[in-house]
Amino acid sequence: HFYRPGGRPPLGGVICCAGFGEHRVAVHGSAIALWRGSRRRRPFETRRTYVETRIDRDGRIVLALPQDEGGLHAYDARTGQLLFDTGPDTAGTPHIEVGGSIVACMLPKGGLRWYELRSNAVFTLDWVASFALSGSGTWMAVVTPKGEVRVLDPRTGEDAIPSPKPLADVPVELVSFVNRRPDMLILDSDGVLGHYDLTAAVNEGEHVKGREVLDLNVRVDRLWGITGGKVAALRFQNEEDESATVIYVDLNEGEVVSEVNGLLPYVWVDPETGHLLQPARGGALVELDMEGNEVRVLRSLPDGEWVAVGAAGALDASEGAFI
Repeated sequence: HFYRPGGRPPLGGVICCAGFGEHRVAVHGSAIALWRGSRRRRPFETRRTYVETRIDRDGRIVLALPQDEGGLHAYDARTGQLLFDTGPDTAGTPHIEVGGSIVACMLPKGGLRWYELRSNAVFTLDWVASFALSGSGTWMAVVTPKGEVRVLDPRTGEDAIPSPKPLADVPVELVSFVNRRPDMLILDSDGVLGHYDLTAAVNEGEHVKGREVLDLNVRVDRLWGITGGKVAALRFQNEEDESATVIYVDLNEGEVVSEVNGLLPYVWVDPETGHLLQPARGGALVELDMEGNEVRVLRSLPDGEWVAVGAAGALDASEGAFI
């Protein structure tokens, strides 16, 4: 990297990134850069190296998981201030979520812990096998030891709605909400993707039935419900070449409508747009559409400059980016 004498060095490569709606977060070594649309905000320095990150739908809270033994860190996205550290017993958590005023993570030894930031309350459920938080933080789906799903109100820890009926006598392994809809997706241990419309559970207090969407013969490790309720995204790992594949499933037709291969193992899907986000060379994150076409590259440059580039050229840039 070349930069002006006396200037600031570049932030360094992007270790991990994530995004939701118009918000993007990129971890560059010990600095965290936030983007809103194609404009970068001033990065903040953390003095830690993080290997996983999340940002909520409203762009208010950034979660960052340290590389070392530390707990999960929650930052105020607007100020860069550290809000809290979840403690060493959450180090290496395999699953983190943030939505509304809720921060949640699986405990490495088993179970779920979450934090209600408005009331400053902390909840722990030792029996939870897997979980998902809705984008607004209103609902939390938890998988019981028997593989059944309950939907909780994370502000109280109580059931928010009557439990959905199991699709089959097969344990659920993954669960996800559809962004901005009262819909829930499940994936069971037989690889069957299921869809639940929870409207009647909310309005009439019913134990709603789901429907089978598709029988998959791959080991899925992540599930997203995309805004609009028409499409789900599923990620699985290819052990031969250490890459990931994301498939997009039409929930009405029950068929795969797109498959994007050769992705990084930790590629992230934006639940608002369905776009794929992953680190790219030169201090950047790259955004791909649901067909795998490049939408834009968000790049941090030396001397605190930045540029966002789309297919037709620069979308936006800092004042000194091209000097």
